[in-house]
Amino acid sequence: MSERQAWLLLLPALFTAVNVSAQNSEERGGLLEEVIVTAQKRAENVQDVPISMQAYSADQLQDARVTELTDIARMAPNLNVVVQNAMSQHIVIRGVGTNEFFGNAPSSVGLYMDEVTMNSSYMSTLGLFDMERIEVLRGPQNSLFGRNTTGGAVNYISHQPKIGGGTEGYALLTYGRHNLAEVEGGVTLPMGNQAAVRLAGVYHSRDGIWNNLDSGDSEYGDQERYSLRATFAWEPSEDTRVTLSAHHARDDSQAQPQKVAGALRNNPPLRVNDLAPATTDFDWTSPGTGAGLVNIEGIDHHTDRWRDVYTGGSQRADLWVDGGYLKIQHDFGSTSLTSISSYDRTHAWYEEDNTANGNSIGGVNHDTLIIDMDQEFEQLTQELRLSSNDDEARLRWIAGVYYLREDALLAQNVRFGANGFPGAHPSAVGITPPALFDVIPNPYQNTLSFSISDLEDTSISAYGHTDFEFTDQLTLTVGLRYTRDDKANPSYYAGAFDKTGIDPATYYDRALVERLAASLPAC
Repeated sequence: MSERQAWLLLLPALFTAVNVSAQNSEERGGLLEEVIVTAQKRAENVQDVPISMQAYSADQLQDARVTELTDIARMAPNLNVVVQNAMSQHIVIRGVGTNEFFGNAPSSVGLYMDEVTMNSSYMSTLGLFDMERIEVLRGPQNSLFGRNTTGGAVNYISHQPKIGGGTEGYALLTYGRHNLAEVEGGVTLPMGNQAAVRLAGVYHSRDGIWNNLDSGDSEYGDQERYSLRATFAWEPSEDTRVTLSAHHARDDSQAQPQKVAGALRNNPPLRVNDLAPATTDFDWTSPGTGAGLVNIEGIDHHTDRWRDVYTGGSQRADLWVDGGYLKIQHDFGSTSLTSISSYDRTHAWYEEDNTANGNSIGGVNHDTLIIDMDQEFEQLTQELRLSSNDDEARLRWIAGVYYLREDALLAQNVRFGANGFPGAHPSAVGITPPALFDVIPNPYQNTLSFSISDLEDTSISAYGHTDFEFTDQLTLTVGLRYTRDDKANPSYYAGAFDKTGIDPATYYDRALVERLAASLPAC
């Protein structure tokens, strides 16, 4: 089957989805619908929730082309995204957030997918698909959503299987410039009168938009990723619901480049305190003009086209995510019990070329500051909570306990090239005359410095949250949470070794570094 034929087979499903959406709009007749949210871990009308929040429906998300977790910043006011690199991003609400590139640094704004915490920031690059709604809760939200939610929380709620109905689903196709192709779909399959399963997924690919002058690749920055989710729901009785969900995602893209900023040219090799001051206006968009801009090795890599970049190394940006959760809910009448158990494993391989150095200038390895990150996270959570059921009661409450265990294996490797790390100018320490020290010997020349750390994090929490309604216009909300975090670093080692003779396009993952460093003497 050709690629064109595969697209045509999906077109009837697309037209069906569009027709159903239009029909639903007509049935609404322009009336304001009741919006049900779970901002306080119970189903409530958004108008009755006494917190600052926004809720966005599936139709709104589709119209705004929200396809990634951080795309919600385009819709929610006072919400921004801090980008450490293309694979590690944090959401910031009202200026409160986290700015950290390590994936084990929990954000001050909590991210939750179907009530399960997304602890690693690398999961923020995953695609969004088959969503029912997104809730943005402005902080603090500590009493209900745990540690590190001082800035707020964002709840991503996917479509759940509907028991007792028929087969229903949708399919969406997107095609755009640079061969952008995206296929998304979901379907619910009934399994008798007590069970149903929901299958959903998304595939995304696009040719790169960058012109890599280092390798001659005019379409650098290719993207290819997919995500799959299967959710099974079973209701053995009208009071009990069991939900089992599993997800699998892969991102095998090229590392996104960084445009070189550089420093004013002086006499290379450039040194920390040996920069020429600017004395005239300078055209930053044109290379070779004025004083010139150079990287740390005195090479000018500036271009006058925004598409042109210099990117060497292995150019790797891979992300693997696998996991799932088991949710059990039982209604006792006046109260409800909920248990959520989850497991997630995230593995990220990423390369960051900070100085836009190439590997093709004079045959010299110019990877002066390229960082290879190999980071793996395993996360296990368990939550038990009991809540009142009467939404019309003046007193409504919820109480629970929460447990999180995370094991993180962090490997970070920094490559230094032919000129190594810049030395400090002798004048910085009072040595004169500085002209005697034009070239400062540097021990980092042609080396790779590495660190590998095994981290453990255990968190145990107990929380309670109550709302007391004095009148229709006055409600008192009281929340309390106690959390204990225990962190350990049972294994850590670091060092450096000579990488002369190793192909500059080599990706230094944890296994390779451990093998190359095996012969280093212990300190």
